[in-house]
Amino acid sequence: MSLSEALDPRDSIRLYSNADRRSYRGRDLTIFREGDPCERLYEVISGRIRLARTSSDGRRQVVRYVTVGGLFDLVPLLDGAPHAVTASTVEPTDVLRIPREDVLRVIGDSPVAGGVIARMLAGRSEEHTSELQSLAYL
Repeated sequence: MSLSEALDPRDSIRLYSNADRRSYRGRDLTIFREGDPCERLYEVISGRIRLARTSSDGRRQVVRYVTVGGLFDLVPLLDGAPHAVTASTVEPTDVLRIPREDVLRVIGDSPVAGGVIARMLAGRSEEHTSELQSLAYL
């Protein structure tokens, strides 16, 4: 379920009112780089995004892929940290960019919206735990 579908209609309107849509018409186009300030929440509208880190020896390590309806970079958006990954397109992609201030305002004003976002974070945490457990058995 996408964030807009999970939110109350009023919270959804408030959250998305200042969002802008960006189109990336190619492959391997950078949306943001690891270490850049995190000023927006991103939602995939079409296409697919690769989130990757660069190792100390310069190799790229794919963290995960994000598909339609998926959000990315919610944690650094909430805690004010810079991007921990580089986001790039895998194919032509459209994303919504939601300003950080709008996300924080909706969370602050609406306990229900805060709960929706907390559940989304918890779901990602469960996915990470499962991935780590499966790696432990390789």
